[in-house]
Amino acid sequence: MDQSTLDAYLRRLGIGRPRRTDAGTLRALQERHLVSVPFENMHIRSGKPTALGPAVIDKIAHRHRGGTCIELASAFEQLLRALGYPQVTVLGGRIFHAGRFMAPVVHYVLKVETPEPWLVDVGFLRGSRYPLRFDVRTPQRDPEGVFQLADTDFPPTWWAWTLPELPMSHLLVASILDATGRTTMVDQRRLLEVSGGRTSERILDGAAEVLEVYQSRFGIALDELPAPGPGPEEDDPVVLEQYRAWFRAQYGDPEVSPVAGGFPMR
Repeated sequence: MDQSTLDAYLRRLGIGRPRRTDAGTLRALQERHLVSVPFENMHIRSGKPTALGPAVIDKIAHRHRGGTCIELASAFEQLLRALGYPQVTVLGGRIFHAGRFMAPVVHYVLKVETPEPWLVDVGFLRGSRYPLRFDVRTPQRDPEGVFQLADTDFPPTWWAWTLPELPMSHLLVASILDATGRTTMVDQRRLLEVSGGRTSERILDGAAEVLEVYQSRFGIALDELPAPGPGPEEDDPVVLEQYRAWFRAQYGDPEVSPVAGGFPMR
């Protein structure tokens, strides 16, 4: 990564170049990435290939887009290496959803040594705000909840985005962390805001409002919707149930504030 690209990436995160490559800096970098660069999977609907390597750096640093977990992990790995972190490894992960483990390697994380080993994740819809100790198997507290790493084995594979049981293969999602919670837009129709243990939801009113949300909430400036926008008045019951199951898996079953056009999650 050349200096101008590194500077652009750091500007996207709203920080200057760190002076140290230690655990404290890693902690700050992960949080800044989570609140500055959204998870979004527009390219899945568009049929475009997943950007990796220099292509994903351009997408994030210069085009002010977000990405899926593999894109965000790839970009953050390159950023950390450019800043001088010598030991950064990309790892495949497995998601526990709807009471069971999904197929192998549908998520990607980093292992960073400072020299202590840390699990770093900038691409999950409900992960930790700060890195987790990779060598600790007891519960670890974080502003986003309590997390625990466990040892398990699964075979390698390289397919994920077309899995019927994986909501991200059917739902267009943009999601970003903020100081008090998380904002998520689902299928360019529903805007979910989680803050202080409460969740509000509203239906977006057409393409103009969706484009405004992309800009104001996720920092993504678009001239037109990247994929089919708000659909027909009636939701497909299968997709709707997938959405509800995905939401509960991410946020449990909180009290949802009543809003016009919304629906109860229970």
